[in-house]
Amino acid sequence: MVARLLAALVLQSPAAPAPQQPDTLLSFSNAATRVLVTRAIARHRGQDSAVVDYSARLRYRLTAAVGRRRWGRFPVGTVEEQEATVAWHLPNDLRVDIVGRRAASRNGAPPLSSVFDRPWFVPRSVGDSVRIISNEFPATGALHPLAGDGPAFYHYDLTDSVTATIAGGRRIRLFAVQYTPKRAAPALVVGRLWLDAASAEVVRFTFRYVGSELFARPGEEGRDSAATRRLNRIASSIISIDADLEYGLQDGRYWMPYRQVIGGQVRVPLSEIVVPFQAVTTFQDYEINTGRTVAFSLPDADSVNSDSTRAARLARRDSVRAARQSQDEAARDTVSWARAGRWSGGRYEVHRPSNDSLRKYHGWTDSLQFELPGADDQRFRSAQADLARLSEELPDEITLRKAHGFAYQNLGDAIQFNRVQGVSLGAGYRTRLPGTDFADLFATLRYGFSDRRVTGRLSMVRDAPSGRVTVGGYHDVLDVDPFSPGKTFFNSFNALVTAHDDADYYLATGGVASLETAVGTGLDVVLTVRGERQRSVTQRARAGVNDLLGGTGDFAPNAPVDEGTYALGGVRLNGYGPMRWSLAAEGMAGTESRRSARVFGQAQRSFGGTRGATLRLKAGVAASPVEQYLFRLGGLNTLRGFGYGAERGEAFWSGQLDVSPLQSNIRPVLFIDAGHASAARDLFSDALVGGGVGVSVYSPLLRSTLFRLDLSHPISPGTGGKWRF
Repeated sequence: MVARLLAALVLQSPAAPAPQQPDTLLSFSNAATRVLVTRAIARHRGQDSAVVDYSARLRYRLTAAVGRRRWGRFPVGTVEEQEATVAWHLPNDLRVDIVGRRAASRNGAPPLSSVFDRPWFVPRSVGDSVRIISNEFPATGALHPLAGDGPAFYHYDLTDSVTATIAGGRRIRLFAVQYTPKRAAPALVVGRLWLDAASAEVVRFTFRYVGSELFARPGEEGRDSAATRRLNRIASSIISIDADLEYGLQDGRYWMPYRQVIGGQVRVPLSEIVVPFQAVTTFQDYEINTGRTVAFSLPDADSVNSDSTRAARLARRDSVRAARQSQDEAARDTVSWARAGRWSGGRYEVHRPSNDSLRKYHGWTDSLQFELPGADDQRFRSAQADLARLSEELPDEITLRKAHGFAYQNLGDAIQFNRVQGVSLGAGYRTRLPGTDFADLFATLRYGFSDRRVTGRLSMVRDAPSGRVTVGGYHDVLDVDPFSPGKTFFNSFNALVTAHDDADYYLATGGVASLETAVGTGLDVVLTVRGERQRSVTQRARAGVNDLLGGTGDFAPNAPVDEGTYALGGVRLNGYGPMRWSLAAEGMAGTESRRSARVFGQAQRSFGGTRGATLRLKAGVAASPVEQYLFRLGGLNTLRGFGYGAERGEAFWSGQLDVSPLQSNIRPVLFIDAGHASAARDLFSDALVGGGVGVSVYSPLLRSTLFRLDLSHPISPGTGGKWRF
């Protein structure tokens, strides 16, 4: 294969060979790779003068979502599209005119409205310094793998080839070159290049940024090199950005920008929450070599594109954002923007009319969709998975990953409070699992001050594009109720302050294996098998803070379990979208011929946006239930106004309705709940009803409530109970 590729490349090499890069075995995997990359470097160095000017129409699409797993496929919550005309001329003059805009959001997501102080896309080819997002990222321009000194920093490997037939019956051949950094640097990229065999032009360029100065550089804001490295390490662990730049063949001879995708995600520390985002720019309707120059209408800005002027560029960007934020929403919709400047090789102008004007655009040829077509979405997801694998194989000094160190999988691992253990403190440690990719080993030790019990857990977690696999062993206090988890920060706070612990617990010693993977957009499946010894635990703690606030500080007793050794299995479907839902089935078999199974589910739907109502429904039924398989009714998660476990039964249902009349981040809430737990035959014979008022702190970004305080009271039956938090 290598011999055939080498022969093909040699036959297609120009008569006058391009200047050779230093012959370094560490740079090229073989001779065929060296020949191809050397030609591509020469092509990259010499600007293509065959295209003198062009005009085109482009569409810019920005989307964002919120999810709970790194490789999940979550439905888009907010989308914006803008259409524009562009005019470009050698050496690098560009004018962008936005002509239309449309946007939509759902599920309480904040709307998007983009304004750029400079072009956000690559109008022709990428220079030696690879920057994106209006040239704002990374803080230090990343070295292009086809720059003149690229072989000093990258290793190249010719990995694939493909032949395609284009219009007119002409056949073209493309070669894939994988490039990876071979030493640490402030900013580099890792990914793949697809090159035209005939011209050595770049046809597709996928990359992920790596390096020690992606988000900040030494000297900025008074930071020294050590502080800068810490900041970049933290930021790199939270934010990842990938790019996929594609070119299309125009008029059978010009490789022109076709589609440019910038995507990534922000991971919220100490949680599973992720915020994926994606910006797609698509070019169409090209007119090439028309003889027209770019018609500039703004004064020439006296600035150049260099690192020395980055502060000035950011200042101009911030001035645009500050001006928009100083206005209310109605005023922002009436303001137009025009910006001009200089960049590498020429000038640019960006003209954007007001949102009110852009809404009147009638040139849309389709309707606004939240999701991309399946093939387009899968294409970029495949590129992201490939880039993640390549990045995973790089040394830690290049990516700034920590191979090991103290770590928690969520906030509840650090500190918890419940009626069994009281205050319990945990110490967590993570280390990368040798010889694997995407896999980490987590160890957690915990001490409960009330029960004086040491518990722990050791888990291998492989969170890969194909799914998240967890295998572990544990000796730990676990919660019983699938609808009311107790080992969360919010329940710990509620228990400490109000002496209401909305969970039951048992002591488990055993092992678990689980697989969680996406089976569609907004649909995950979770498979779990466990083997464990289950024992009852008793209430040992008191809520000292509640006692200081005038309460008794006493908890209700913790319910016992049917003790024994059990094998357990379960499957759960999780749905995300306008309606969030889950459906699960579990079964267990254990000592003394105990066998039990249960099916349960829940659904949540909001109406009227952030100012409206939210309805939550939950239900379940169990067959031959052991004590720990009984459903519990009462408490914040099922029936407010009644204490947790007010009713227990083999079947249950619960409905909760919240109404929020205001759209602010701090908002009052009115609510009413109803439900019943009993034997299955009596499930709808009666119902408990409770209600009350509350105050919530809402995050538009995460589309969830960060904190909530409820005051509830029983409604039916009228037992004369007290108001309760």
